[in-house]
Amino acid sequence: MEHAGFPSDETLAAFIDGTLDASSRARVMEHMTACDECYAAFAGISELRASDDAGDFPRMDSHRGWTSWARAARYGAFAAAVAAAVLVVLLLPVFHRRSPVLSLAAATASSPRTIEARLSSFPYSPLAPTMRGSGEKVPQNWKLLAAAAEIQEETARRPTPENLQALGIAHLLTGKFDEAIPLLERVAASPEGSVDERSSRLNDLAAAYIARGRWTGNAADFAAASRVSAQAWSLAHKPEIAFNRALIAESLAADATAKRKWEQYLAMDGRSGWAGEARGRVGR
Repeated sequence: MEHAGFPSDETLAAFIDGTLDASSRARVMEHMTACDECYAAFAGISELRASDDAGDFPRMDSHRGWTSWARAARYGAFAAAVAAAVLVVLLLPVFHRRSPVLSLAAATASSPRTIEARLSSFPYSPLAPTMRGSGEKVPQNWKLLAAAAEIQEETARRPTPENLQALGIAHLLTGKFDEAIPLLERVAASPEGSVDERSSRLNDLAAAYIARGRWTGNAADFAAASRVSAQAWSLAHKPEIAFNRALIAESLAADATAKRKWEQYLAMDGRSGWAGEARGRVGR
């Protein structure tokens, strides 16, 4: 994804430092779902977190020099790797204040995704093949399990909407649909937060209904997903919501409606990995 003025280097620094306002923070998170360079930097920090805990990396108290390195991170895979290494050095002092949802996204960054639906703030990854006869809802991902355990402990200490949302997503990604949905319903019902935050919560709840519906074959879950997704769409016309609306229509065997909604999605996003999946579904 090309950078056209947003986010600026200063905005990225403020995002990672935890000082960005809620609206801008949500925009940066959405940007990271489609920007390999920015997301590689974040994922690189996650990969090297264990080294930080062991004291292997120096710590710095300022972001001096951030601008030149961040600009370098705009170009190519090599620059993305450089950005990851540099950000480890510059930003480890604030790493532990990162978004819990982004912690989950980082933990799943190198693995195929385990649910068809699109979660807010998660980058694209291909869908995992069906585990025929395995008896498992999702393949085991130890990084994800570790991140989920940390989020569960933090939520027990501080049951904020952000932590509850992250815990619900953690349950969803580990196949605990019946534990995920009540948490996501609770957070989605709250009137707190910006329009962007509320639409994202509704979208993630719809994704959970879709996942459970696929697993159980219960049409009521798809009906609930359709209702919640419509609420999210009424708040914000975002690509992840459009993707899930089309997926719901396809799940309900409404072929003509599904084709129209996939085409609507492609009008919003014609270049990402998500768009490639959408084109394949239109063809089918």
